[in-house]
Amino acid sequence: MKRPEVILNGNDLTIDDIVAIGIGDKAVALDPSALERCRRSRAFLEQQVAARRIIYGVNTSFGPMCNKIIADDDLGTLQVNLIHSHAAGLGDPLKHYIAQAVLAVRLNTLVKGYSGVRVQLLELMRDMINAGIAPYIPECGSVGASGDLVHLAHAALAIIGEGSVFHKGQLTTAREALAAEGLQPIRLSFKEGLALINGTAAMTALAAFALFGARKLLSLSCVTATFALEIFGGIDDAFDEDLHRVKPHPGQQHIAETVRRLYQGSRNVILRQEIHDRIRNGKAEGSSFETDINVQDVYSIRCTPQILAPVQETIEQAMKTVCIEANSVNDNPVVIPEKGKVIHGGNFHGQSIAFAMDCLCMAIAQMGTLSERRINKLLDKHLNEGLPELLIAGKVGLTMGFMGAQYVATSTTAENRHLANPVGTLSISCNASNQDVVSMGTVAARKAFKAVSNAKHILTVEVLADLQALSFRGAAGLGVGSRRIYERLAGHFKVYDNGAIFHDELVRFRKLLFSSQLFDDLRVYYDGGSVPANLPADTEAYMLHRPPMRLVQRLRWVEDSCAEGETTLSVGDVGVDQDGRVEAAALVELVAQTYAAAQGYQDQRSGKPANLGYLVGVSDFRIDRLPSAGQRLLIKIKSSSAFEDFYLVEGQVLCDNCVVAGGTLKVWVQPDAERQAR
Repeated sequence: MKRPEVILNGNDLTIDDIVAIGIGDKAVALDPSALERCRRSRAFLEQQVAARRIIYGVNTSFGPMCNKIIADDDLGTLQVNLIHSHAAGLGDPLKHYIAQAVLAVRLNTLVKGYSGVRVQLLELMRDMINAGIAPYIPECGSVGASGDLVHLAHAALAIIGEGSVFHKGQLTTAREALAAEGLQPIRLSFKEGLALINGTAAMTALAAFALFGARKLLSLSCVTATFALEIFGGIDDAFDEDLHRVKPHPGQQHIAETVRRLYQGSRNVILRQEIHDRIRNGKAEGSSFETDINVQDVYSIRCTPQILAPVQETIEQAMKTVCIEANSVNDNPVVIPEKGKVIHGGNFHGQSIAFAMDCLCMAIAQMGTLSERRINKLLDKHLNEGLPELLIAGKVGLTMGFMGAQYVATSTTAENRHLANPVGTLSISCNASNQDVVSMGTVAARKAFKAVSNAKHILTVEVLADLQALSFRGAAGLGVGSRRIYERLAGHFKVYDNGAIFHDELVRFRKLLFSSQLFDDLRVYYDGGSVPANLPADTEAYMLHRPPMRLVQRLRWVEDSCAEGETTLSVGDVGVDQDGRVEAAALVELVAQTYAAAQGYQDQRSGKPANLGYLVGVSDFRIDRLPSAGQRLLIKIKSSSAFEDFYLVEGQVLCDNCVVAGGTLKVWVQPDAERQAR
């Protein structure tokens, strides 16, 4: 089956795209208009070389030897020598799917058309990605300024048919892999070796994978926070909307609302107004007394919104930074033909990624601390409010319950605290002090990727502990959202009674939690129950079990701007059934993807950050009628805010300089002819 394609134009590559290309879920194509820009850029550079302009890395040597001018006959050799000398990495290789993402990110930056490379180089990189040829890239070697020189030199080796590669995940030589796919290695021309390695693609790809995992972790942290609140009969007012309105950090408000909506309808969570009588009615003799009813919960439960607030905001900010970097020109020199310029500068410097990844490590470490403390509360018989010691399901002492699993959570929490120390401030001058301030951005990104992997260990232990605790406490009183999640997980869970090797259970559940779409969007659990009346009754089940697919391939502009509070968008490529009607499941998928609304994506027109929040719940969607064949599905969004350059890309909602609040969304149809007459 043909894979969906990401059309690379240098402007709108997303984190989800980078990951999807890396793991092979999506292929890449090159935008024709972008290729035309590349041709103009190359032609202008050729003119400059013919005019004998002195251009760094084209007819000069590199780094501190930039004053050494190279003869015209040696310009191609210069590029190959650069690759050979800088392919000097050591250590374990990057995972093959990350290496493939590295190639895709570098291709996206080159296709912007400001690097002066030939189109045939771009086409070879495209074909390698689509054939599953990923370069062998040792993990150690980049200082993150002048880009990822060492990492990308190893990537460039594959392009010229040298070194090793992973071909469909299997290690082989570059020449053998290219030959197997009917591809020919390229002979580098002037500037092309430098253009391949002088960029931030390695740190950006690593950062994208780290953030992709971090988003899942944050969602799961909200789930485990809700489970803890339910298991220990927590008090509701720690998540009260008014409490968080008076300390309005956006992340804090969002986390509180998410947890509140997950436990909505719970019979386990205690209402503050009920506590007073429960305590007074249980009063012992005397004027002063001690109650065994908690007046407040511990911080690991009560302060969840405040603790996870900067975690969410850090992830969102890092996503913006990585998206900008992935769609930026981080080459040197930069060729701008329309202005007749070849500009020498430092766009290769990775300080932005370094700081973003250092901050992400801090956020992930704190998330892990929160999870580890809740695990400890579940296991410690002095703290767990009547649960079995160590959640033992058998004979205490003869069986050990979660004793060993806690060590995993505790040790990886400690390791993540160590990884939270910054590396982006640890510049060491090198390259004969030409590179006298470097970013260490790739070290920071590798560190973040490791921290995210560790945090997955911690959260896996916590989820299993939650399920074990619920096996003792019972799940009948769970809230609507938390119950749906519990039911999804319970089918895979077996109470641990020492009858199995715990490692096997951890591996199985870690894969379930983080290699699936279960927690990509928690709103399907608490908003998914209210299905539009004119859709099939099984729509809810479809939404909760929908397969990974992209029904919306491209979205076309209807209006470039709009009046206050209203805009209209034309959506193409929605599946239709044999009668020419939109399939109900397809429409639900479209609505669900629209409703998923992106946080932290970058506006591809202005380059400014987009921070939209989320739109209305599924219960607020109203489908007036389904489109017939030949008609196009239109989405109309009404809101209290004006929209400026509001649009959708691949099901993600983006907006420049606007906030959607109190909005509703209507879906209806309008024939193409009528649309064109607007």
